[in-house]
Amino acid sequence: MKNVFAIMISTCGIVSAVAAQSWFSQITASQKAVIQQQSLRGISFASPDSGVAVGTQGLILRTVNGGAAWTYSFDTSYTTLNGVNCPSSSICYAVGSYGKIIKTTDAGQTWTPQTSFIKTVGLFSVDCPSTTTCYIGYGSPGLSSTTFLKTTNGGTTWSTQNAPSWGYELNAINCPTATNCYVGGESRAVRKTADGSIWTTPTSPPAPASAASANLPIRGIYCTDALTCYVVGGGGMLAKTTDGMGTWTSENSGTKLSLRSIYFADASTGYASGDSGVILKTTNGGSAWTKENSGTTAGLSGIVFASPTTGYAVGEGGTVLKWGTPTTSIFHANQSLPSRIGKARENTRNFGANGRLVAPAGKFGKARTDGLINGPGIEFDGLNMIGSAPW
Repeated sequence: MKNVFAIMISTCGIVSAVAAQSWFSQITASQKAVIQQQSLRGISFASPDSGVAVGTQGLILRTVNGGAAWTYSFDTSYTTLNGVNCPSSSICYAVGSYGKIIKTTDAGQTWTPQTSFIKTVGLFSVDCPSTTTCYIGYGSPGLSSTTFLKTTNGGTTWSTQNAPSWGYELNAINCPTATNCYVGGESRAVRKTADGSIWTTPTSPPAPASAASANLPIRGIYCTDALTCYVVGGGGMLAKTTDGMGTWTSENSGTKLSLRSIYFADASTGYASGDSGVILKTTNGGSAWTKENSGTTAGLSGIVFASPTTGYAVGEGGTVLKWGTPTTSIFHANQSLPSRIGKARENTRNFGANGRLVAPAGKFGKARTDGLINGPGIEFDGLNMIGSAPW
């Protein structure tokens, strides 16, 4: 996954060096042709500078300078990646379809497959309380038990841990300590461990009073300490526990849209994101939530704050939002561009006149029914997009 050329991205709304802070897009509409049909599913920052986001078709975005530049690449298997967690600025783990687990030790520049031995079940979330200890949960209809994968040696080996079955997918996991982990999934089901090995069934969070059905999925979990956790999910579900999921308080999210991710920058300040570009914020530990202007209608599947004042949200159509003072970014690409989505076949027609690299418009966009991307191309001179060219 080497980086050869870059597209300069001009961010809308830049008026001066002292512009007010807001949510702004790090990729403009005219530049999204490269990745726009690939949805981003998760994002993680271990420091203000270093972060990784992952998504469909194995899309991986990485930054090592706080979003001043992003590098994009695709996992060689083109397997959809659903979740990522970075316990340090250099080490990250990502999980996805067909039991996919990959690890990086160089801040996302290169990735190494991990031995999963789970090949038929999708993995949706991973959390690592340390660089060597990580937990992954999975479950699906028909499985006799809900199973967790755990490593204590940085992914060299993964062991299984069984929990009371619910027969549903596990969508979210958060581990505030090396032994305390909480998991949520379909039908408001939750599981927890307090010792890192034995999993139990605590009390499920309540559905919103306005929900048409109580059968709602939990999409996101975040814990500010070993006992205090927040969950978000379908129908605007938002709830808080302060006793390790023994009891819950339903919080008013002010929306019926599905919420998909939640993150707290500190014990009091938290953010939640979800469908139709919704972003919510609390500054009092969840007692009240207000709606932020995200500037997008794209569904937002992941939100994170790299520092108390700098946040990122990712989602549909390759959406990457940043909270802060609007700035420009550079977007780096790979040398090898596959001619088919999902198949890393070398395309010998990538190089046009004057040695310029030519990629088909929407190259990593939605494939036609035959899997081919056709039509006019986008031409680059090694740094900037300089126009279109016949393909």
